[in-house]
Parts: sequence; structure tokens; C-alpha cells
Amino acid sequence: MNAPAKIGEVLPPVDLDALARRINLELNSIVDAAKGVVTKAIAAGEALNQAKAAIADCQWLRWLSTNTSVSERTAQLYMQLAEYKRQKLTWPS
Repeated sequence: MNAPAKIGEVLPPVDLDALARRINLELNSIVDAAKGVVTKAIAAGEALNQAKAAIADCQWLRWLSTNTSVSERTAQLYMQLAEYKRQKLTWPS
């Protein structure tokens, strides 16, 4: 990172329009990446919900820890996201 300018120092010219374009491009990339993460979390939650429905309640946590690398709390969050999406898509607006 550049040091702050000192009094009387002449700074090189800066293309502010180019910087604004770069900033907006990076911000758009961040938003796109975040959307991708949420989409993948929902997909994982849907799969977790399917697995849980197929396993006896008393075996769920054991199966989860033996067969996946996801923590119980993270699994709960992903499953809640998937359920929320399912409900939002089926409820009338």
C-alpha cells in the first residue's frame, strides 16, 4: 500500500474512472461468489434433509459425524436454509 502523501509532494496522476470500474467489478464478483456459496449451502441442506429423512433419529448424529465432515450445527443451518427455500417457493406471496 502506498504511504500517505507528504505536504508539497506531487502525486502521480490517478485514473479515477478506471479505479471506479475496477472497484465495481470486484464488488460484483463478491456478490456473485456470495450467491454461489448460498446456492451450494442450500443444495447441501437439501441432501442433508434427504439423508436425515432416511435415517432413524437415534442414528442421525452418528451417521452425520461418520459420513460427512460437516458439524452438527452447520448441518442444521444448511438444512434450515433448504427448508426456508422450499417454504418460500411453495407459499403464495
